[in-house]
Amino acid sequence: MKDLNEYRQAILGWARDRNLIEGSTPEKQIDKLFEEVGEFAGAAARSGVPEKREAMLITMQDSIGDAFVVMCILAEQMGIELDFSKMERYNDCVSNRVMYLTAGCLAGLSEALDRGVEDIDKIENAEHFYFAISSAEALAESHGFVYLDCVDMAWNEIKDRKGRMIDGVFVKEADLV
Repeated sequence: MKDLNEYRQAILGWARDRNLIEGSTPEKQIDKLFEEVGEFAGAAARSGVPEKREAMLITMQDSIGDAFVVMCILAEQMGIELDFSKMERYNDCVSNRVMYLTAGCLAGLSEALDRGVEDIDKIENAEHFYFAISSAEALAESHGFVYLDCVDMAWNEIKDRKGRMIDGVFVKEADLV
């Protein structure tokens, strides 16, 4: 695949096939997003240990890509149409803190929509996602990663994944044993 819109379409097809959009909730996706951000944080914290560095860099890349997958599913659940050709780049947002902050902002946005706050504009909502994804892209590049490679890594890991929904959470087949 060549761009984020193509990955988004593939991810949403994959998610629909596994009932992740209708069979889950934005709250569950926010939990998953924080799990991925936490995975990144843990790997970043351990990446300075020489004997763990290579494995931690791979984990960091994977978690950045996984966060993109989760954000695509979350936006779809919230009825927000994303078109990455319209996304502005926020290249000055390269700290880990910005990634954590944007995940928190998406959680707050999801909560507001869930409570039925009606004065939130859909375009503004898309901008929250664009900011979060652009921040993750800048963060990836600051660590020497290519963002599309991170997304590709995550896509290749999940595209053939099987599993089932349990209490609104997709549990991969390997974890069901």
